[in-house]
Formats: sequence, C-alpha cells, structure tokens
Amino acid sequence: MLEHATLLLHDWTHAALSDGERAWIRPIRDVNGHSVGFVRFVGDPQGSWFSWFRKARLDVYETEDAAHLLSLTRSWGMLRVWEVDDAEDRHVGSVYTKTIVSSEGDRLGYLDRETDDQGRIIDPKGLVLLRYGKNSDGLEVAFRAEATANPFLRMLMLGCVLALDAVPRGENGRKGEGEKGRRGD
Repeated sequence: MLEHATLLLHDWTHAALSDGERAWIRPIRDVNGHSVGFVRFVGDPQGSWFSWFRKARLDVYETEDAAHLLSLTRSWGMLRVWEVDDAEDRHVGSVYTKTIVSSEGDRLGYLDRETDDQGRIIDPKGLVLLRYGKNSDGLEVAFRAEATANPFLRMLMLGCVLALDAVPRGENGRKGEGEKGRRGD
C-alpha cells in the first residue's frame, strides 16, 4: 500500500469482515479504484464528552491477505497524541495535533490544514511531503514520491491523515450513530 503515490480513503462503513464479525472499516483504494487495504476502528465509536478518556485504535491492513501494516493508538487523555507502531509492534513515531515525530524524537513533518477538507504535510524545511483533499470519491492522499521514499515516514504521514477523521460516523453524520441498535443496545 505504501508504495502507491496516491491513495483514496473512503468513508467509514459498518461492514462484515471475512470472519463474520461486524466492524467499522474505511476502505483504501489506489488511483485506478483497486482495493489496496482498509482501516479498522477498534474502540467505542459513541461520541461523548468522555471520549477523550477512552483509548482508541486504528489498524491498517493491506488487502491481498489482510496483512497488518500498522496501528495508531490514541491513549486516554486530553492531548490527542496517536502512537504509530508497525506490524511487529515496533514504535515508529507519534502524531500530535499538528506535528509528526519519529521514535527518536525528531520532528519529521507538520500538518498544514488549508480547510477542513484539504491540507498538506510539510517537512521542517518547508518542502511539501504529502497533499490531501476531499473529492467525490473520498479523501485523496498524494505522497511526493522523491521526498518520501522512507516507508516509516509514509506510515506516520498516513497515520496523521487517518487521525483527522479517526472515529466512524453513522448514517445521520454523528459520530458513532448507526451502530447503536445493530449491536442490540
């Protein structure tokens, strides 16, 4: 998945997985519309003022065999810090509200939101590493190939964009709505 220059992140959907379990997922496709993976939300999607006390996790899988690629974990607390780990649970780095930091503590990039639906990630020297923007098919994420050959930096940047809309929204647009009732609540 990370070898693609452009990815399309679709909206959250409540779907059945291959094992029959229902989960909130976010499909990921390449520019030709082929499935390259999906994101799975793990946690309580019900939005409330206590949500910042809850732990949440996003697991990213590649499609061929649903191989685990990375996990983003937001621990409880008022700071919206997401820890990024690779498939072998090695710490890759952290995504803060507007900053991407390596596991060694180096600042690798900054989030520059132009609007709610579009923005970019720039490196400390001001070079654009990634652009993202909403279109009719979802959220398009375009990596600048020559500047982002490092797969761990790509993981962190993808994690940064995923963290912008980390909690599934239900049919009526409210976070967590739509799953209620399906679980027998």
